[in-house]
Amino acid sequence: MFVVFFAAFSAFARLGTPPVSLLQPAQPLNEIAQLVLPTVSIPTELAADKLAPPGSPFRFAVPWKVHVTPATHGTWEQLTNGRLWRMRFIAPSATDLNFGFTSFWMPPGATLHVYSDREDYFQGPYSARDNAPHGQLWTPVIPGDSAVIEMFVPSGTKEEPILVLSQIGLGYRDLFHRQKDLSIPKSGECEINVACPQADPWRKEIQSVARYSVNGSELCSGTLIMDANADFRSYFLTAHHCIVDSNDAPTVVVYWNYESPECGVSGGGSLAQNQSGATFRATKTDVDFTLIELDSLPDPSFHVYYSGWDNSGNVPNGAVGIHHPNGDEKAISFSTTPLTTTSSCITGSSALTHWLVHWSEGVTEPGSSGSGIWDPATHLLVGTLSGGSSSCDTPNQPDCYGKFSAAWNNGSTPASRLRDWLDPQNTGLTSMPGSFPPPIAAAGSSLVSETCLPANDAVDPGETVTMNFALSNFGFAATSNLVATLLATNGILFPSAPQTYGVLETNGEAVSRPFTFFADGICGENITASLQLRDGEYDLGNVSFVLTLGHFIANWSENFDAVAAPKLPGGWTTANSGNQAVWKTSATQSDSPPNAAFSSEAAAVGINSLSSPVIAAPAGPAQLSFRNRFDLEDGYDGGVLDIKIGANAFTDILAAGGSFASGGYNQVIATGYSNPLAGRRAWSGTSGRFLTTIVNLPAAASGKNIQFRWRCGTDKSVGGGSWYVDNVAVSAPVCCASPPLVFGPQMAGASFVFSFATLPGTGYAVEFKNALTDLNWQTLETLTGDGTIKTITNSASGAQRYFRVLTQ
Repeated sequence: MFVVFFAAFSAFARLGTPPVSLLQPAQPLNEIAQLVLPTVSIPTELAADKLAPPGSPFRFAVPWKVHVTPATHGTWEQLTNGRLWRMRFIAPSATDLNFGFTSFWMPPGATLHVYSDREDYFQGPYSARDNAPHGQLWTPVIPGDSAVIEMFVPSGTKEEPILVLSQIGLGYRDLFHRQKDLSIPKSGECEINVACPQADPWRKEIQSVARYSVNGSELCSGTLIMDANADFRSYFLTAHHCIVDSNDAPTVVVYWNYESPECGVSGGGSLAQNQSGATFRATKTDVDFTLIELDSLPDPSFHVYYSGWDNSGNVPNGAVGIHHPNGDEKAISFSTTPLTTTSSCITGSSALTHWLVHWSEGVTEPGSSGSGIWDPATHLLVGTLSGGSSSCDTPNQPDCYGKFSAAWNNGSTPASRLRDWLDPQNTGLTSMPGSFPPPIAAAGSSLVSETCLPANDAVDPGETVTMNFALSNFGFAATSNLVATLLATNGILFPSAPQTYGVLETNGEAVSRPFTFFADGICGENITASLQLRDGEYDLGNVSFVLTLGHFIANWSENFDAVAAPKLPGGWTTANSGNQAVWKTSATQSDSPPNAAFSSEAAAVGINSLSSPVIAAPAGPAQLSFRNRFDLEDGYDGGVLDIKIGANAFTDILAAGGSFASGGYNQVIATGYSNPLAGRRAWSGTSGRFLTTIVNLPAAASGKNIQFRWRCGTDKSVGGGSWYVDNVAVSAPVCCASPPLVFGPQMAGASFVFSFATLPGTGYAVEFKNALTDLNWQTLETLTGDGTIKTITNSASGAQRYFRVLTQ
């Protein structure tokens, strides 16, 4: 079995397929059900904003709570190819509307649109690809005071969609600039918009900054940042006072490239490039930072940049700030004064966690909160805006930014520091450069041929294989003559010649080409095939495919089906404390009928455990796999996996040295609510269905007796959910034994010379005969492989001699 890593891009500029009601006959809008919302008083809301305390997020809409479902509201109608549900919403005097679905799940084929009923503007379609573990969907703004929500379910759909609308944001700041007669404040005249020439040296960093909404009612700024692995995970850094905890993250809607097209002109920016949803990762109040991970990678057409950073704490000799003042189009500010250290300007903490900045050009305003500052000398991010006193009226007053260096390591848990997320391998890096993601992406691979006999449909150590590697173009233009070279690195030896991919159209179909290579590594571990890309004179960087050597076969498993519920199978035990119930088997939900292991979710503080029997782990690399379905209070209740190795105590699978190959933790449990698992990475929220989790076991578990323990922890309120675990297995890799690859035979004077590739830990015997009619081979040399190429030199002494290399 081989595993391919590739970036899965999704389009979020949602002006794609129009709503079904616009493509085929449907009831007119005046015949469908509608909900009239309160009238929005723009002067009243703006006056209230002026009285808001310092450090308050910048409001743009009034959150109005509702409870609307297709079962309780709206109008259903039958179409020729499916069912259509619609509902109209009217909020007199609102400048724009947005919608928060706290329960969202679409079966394959179903779609959801939100659109204005007064102009040609819609967002969607949202579909099964937008289903997220947190189970929510918050939409971008729609212009005007009336909008329609439309859901289409095609005929033959086996599962019903889940849709609960819980909030409507009633806008009052005219985010689309549609109404000229409203006295809505704009960003100050001293601001420098990023279309101005002063911003030219900062074009890359500008493309890492976005405006975003949170909770459907507030605006802040944030920055997309690189991690130490340079794998382009969508980590987004902002301020704690904008996003406080895991409840806020799913509500995030990010607007990329919201910029004025002309220097000195306020307005004209587009809100079309947007994406929805995020997962909370870490936050800390005194530093005033929050890190979230966006649910999907930004669409490649947005051309975003992943900003680099500096966690050293070295004092910059100035600063550059990029932000959305007043929530308006993007601006840039400059400081030529060395930064100084100070305490937070909004939290009241005395800890020296912030940079103090005095601006030379430009300022910040409400809406700029959460934006970054960069060191002018290195172009690396060093801080995140908390607040301050600068404005166009008081340009000499300072602002304060939470130090990136303080956010990096000041916290006591992964939920309160950046280090665990941005440097998960603990490399100790003090700085990381930024980068654009490559325009060409890996799009899958397939095995064409292999030398292992019998063939096992896997890449094995010591095997020569031919594989098709597929590439897709997510850039702005088609390639003219793309050429890919397979590099001899990371377990790839003797790669075949470069391949021409030619013309790859933007967002077109993937193109595959075959490459042959010798796989060098250890059974069960990964090697990486890297393609170096060039298009004429342009270097397009590298793309990688991660390949697992061999395939994994279960040598221990449990499906919980051989017992009558609620009994656990032999050797399995459960324990609990506080108000949490013990684990048991249940036939209510299962991945393979009739049973699965089941834990309920209490509405009070408690924790439980489900422990496996003692298992003899195989020697060498191994994996644990299981299927699980969870519905746990998002960010507050959650489940973890522990491992016990030999006589050691149980410890978290990651802390023990394991890693998730798929289906890993998706949340950090909130602190402050008495959950025994507070501050730990965990499974939380709603999965919606059974998911597969695969864990690479720690190296320390090799050949040892081990146990696994699943634990569910709950806080002091809200319960009623569940966690199901099924089809647990421990697997070891199985690999085909291929003959060594021998190459380069030649005469060197009176000696015969040849080479062969070795695998780490494999024994080799070099043997010879003086004549093929000899009955026995004689040993010339034995050795143990170390992953390098070995060269054998033997004096022929005028006699013909035959050689062979065997593995032992």
